[in-house]
Amino acid sequence: MAVSNLQLYLFVNGRVVKNTKDLEPLFKSLSVSADGSNNGLDVTELAGKFHFNSKILGGIANGAAAGQALSYSQRGASGGVASLDGGGKIPATQLPSSVMTYEGTFDASGTPASPLLNGDVAADAGMVYLTSVAGSFNFGAGAISFAVGDWAVYNGTIWEKSTNSNAVVSVNGFTGVVTLTTSNIAEGSNLYYTTARFDTAFSGKTSTDLAEGTNLYYTQARFDSALAAKSTSNLAEGSNLYFTNARAIAATLTSYAAAAGTVTSADSILSALQKIDGNSSGSNVRSFTNAEGGSVAHTIRQVVYEDSFGNMKKALASNSALNRGTTFAMVKDASIADTASGDYYLPGKGSIVPGFSGLTANTPVYLSRAAAGGFIQSLTGFVAGESVVYLGTAISATELEFDPEYDFVYG
Repeated sequence: MAVSNLQLYLFVNGRVVKNTKDLEPLFKSLSVSADGSNNGLDVTELAGKFHFNSKILGGIANGAAAGQALSYSQRGASGGVASLDGGGKIPATQLPSSVMTYEGTFDASGTPASPLLNGDVAADAGMVYLTSVAGSFNFGAGAISFAVGDWAVYNGTIWEKSTNSNAVVSVNGFTGVVTLTTSNIAEGSNLYYTTARFDTAFSGKTSTDLAEGTNLYYTQARFDSALAAKSTSNLAEGSNLYFTNARAIAATLTSYAAAAGTVTSADSILSALQKIDGNSSGSNVRSFTNAEGGSVAHTIRQVVYEDSFGNMKKALASNSALNRGTTFAMVKDASIADTASGDYYLPGKGSIVPGFSGLTANTPVYLSRAAAGGFIQSLTGFVAGESVVYLGTAISATELEFDPEYDFVYG
């Protein structure tokens, strides 16, 4: 029997495949089942790619060349790929030993629990510890000094130090305890000071180049204003001394002494004054003879009168020989013996007799009525017939302006 127009059909997965076009939908929706239950891997094509519809693809051999798939067993394994931890980073165990890993801090002053000592099986090359407390620590190959911030780094065999602290390692090339001077540091654009440089720079300057500070510059107006409020109290004394009463008196006495001789006492000063005041002959101080008799001496500042022979005797208010023509004097020398000659003060306006004590200033002084040669400042006790002789006025407790005159007979 002859057979003609024989056509063969392929029946796949319930579908008749007549030609190659019929294979396209087959591969677009392919269901594979290993146990015939149609519960195996569902494969669909979408945009030129196969999708496994959330099914796990198993039984894949480990890829070894380009274009081949990698199995799950190759994650984190030798020849495979690195995995990621929960933070999305590669675990340190999957990194090469040449990568440094931060392990924490350590106290270099004691015996810390970490880092591990040299040769410890748990020590891994690249481990790094940060020094938190400075000190010297021996990992097994000798003590190493660490400053805060330095690193302890394990090189795979021993621990080493990486200087990483903020401490100064060296200064201008010097280490250890460094003391620098300008001689150790090269001059830059800011030149060092020298006297020659200063003098050169300063020589062309004036006050215009220097800002005014608390010491103001001189101006005529400022000077005039400041001087207007000054007096000699503000100006220190120089060789030209200021005037004072004490200096004037001292200078005057010095001049009088130069004219009258050496000044040795208040009496000699008065004598000098009298001579300078126009009595160069010494008429206000004259020499007389003591005619008291009986070896009675005349003593300083006793009141005497001139007798008819031109000699001096002690005066007494009760002496009837006294009258308006009597010349009175006062003993100048400390003591003049009987029949001896000495100096006596003569009266006159401005004739000052010093050396008293206890006088009442601005009060008249009278010849005593009780003590020959004495004086009083009161007329108490006078009786009729006694002469009242005014000797002068006390100008102080120690000075008498000697200008005597016979006043009247007490009645």
